[in-house]
Amino acid sequence: EYKSTKSQAVEEQIQEQKCTKSQAIKEQIQEQKCTKSQAVEEQIQEQKCTKSQAIKEQIQEQNQAIKEQIQEQKCTKSQAVEEQIQEQKCTKSQAVEEQIQEQKCTKSQAIKEQIQEQKCTKSQAVEEQIQEQKCTKSQAIKEQI
Repeated sequence: EYKSTKSQAVEEQIQEQKCTKSQAIKEQIQEQKCTKSQAVEEQIQEQKCTKSQAIKEQIQEQNQAIKEQIQEQKCTKSQAVEEQIQEQKCTKSQAVEEQIQEQKCTKSQAIKEQIQEQKCTKSQAVEEQIQEQKCTKSQAIKEQI
């Protein structure tokens, strides 16, 4: 009776230990699953944040490059416009200078021609006056004789 009871008690204890151990293993497995699942979830979240940050930084770099390119184009265009204006000023200045020179030459030529014309006219008038005086003097001498 005692052996049977003891044997029964040992059997129940073994069974209970098996159940307890089995339950503990199940709980440990569940705990590990939850911990692993949590770790995976955190890793995924971390990767999402890292990827999102990398994309933001890439976009910012591209925007900065575009801004610099636009600024460079503005400067180049401004420089080209400045050079064109300078070229036009020089060309206009040169044209005005040539026009002034042309007008000076034309005016100088006209003045020379006018002076020559006046000399010829004056010379002709003097010649006619001398001729007139000669004729008048000759006539006066003839009348006097």
